[in-house]
Amino acid sequence: MRRRFTVKHMPHEFDLDLAPLLAVMVKLVPVLLVSSAFVQLAVIETELPQVVKAAAAQAQTLNPVSVSVHMNANKTFEVDTNHDQKNDHDVVVMKDNTWDYNALYNKLVSIKKTYPQVFKLDLSPNGKIPYQEIVHVMDVARASKNIQEQFEFTDPKTNKKYTTPLLFPEITFINSLGSNI
Repeated sequence: MRRRFTVKHMPHEFDLDLAPLLAVMVKLVPVLLVSSAFVQLAVIETELPQVVKAAAAQAQTLNPVSVSVHMNANKTFEVDTNHDQKNDHDVVVMKDNTWDYNALYNKLVSIKKTYPQVFKLDLSPNGKIPYQEIVHVMDVARASKNIQEQFEFTDPKTNKKYTTPLLFPEITFINSLGSNI
């Protein structure tokens, strides 16, 4: 006797509702793309002479002097120099209702002549400052306008004196995410 097997057909197809998953993806992808732009920090790599690079690295550990420039919305610069628990605070006001880059440059040159071993500058722009103005300040602070104007510093390893046209080649943003001062 043979048994008869009957095959019962069960429906294997079912409706998969992907609408909620697609709705989440449509909302999540733009949020991730937009938020990644706020977190990204840019670094401008510049080649420095080896002696300057070594002196800058050494100055961060040994030199307690810090220089910072605050860019305010009223087109003024506040230049702070902290050294030996003293704080020198200078305000560079606008000239003809625009930023006075020449006065800022002259102030940074006088600071560099006073503290030749300092190569780092902290830049703190107000959140309302246009990017073009921030880049202009970075250009002013990085190197001397005149190639004949050199700044003398001492190499920490060899104690030899060197000259360089660089003012503050290492610029760090204090409030890089655009918060107001």
